[in-house]
Amino acid sequence: EVLFYLGQAYLAGDDPANALKVFSSLQAEEEFPLSDVNQWYMALTHLKLKDIESAKEILQQIIGNTNHAYRERSETLIEKIN
Repeated sequence: EVLFYLGQAYLAGDDPANALKVFSSLQAEEEFPLSDVNQWYMALTHLKLKDIESAKEILQQIIGNTNHAYRERSETLIEKIN
């Protein structure tokens, strides 16, 4: 979980490239307990990097998961993007 907070620090510190590296590595872990929030932050990081298509793809994955903690936020955000 410490790595997740490191990714957030990178993002807050305006270093989205390193944030994305951290979030991506964590997303690959099957048993990561913060996977929902990590996926959300990956989408936000792609937006900060102006990689809109990748952000949309992640947001669509979140929306497709009815149990995802960030589903409603993703629906709202993707409406704003479109």
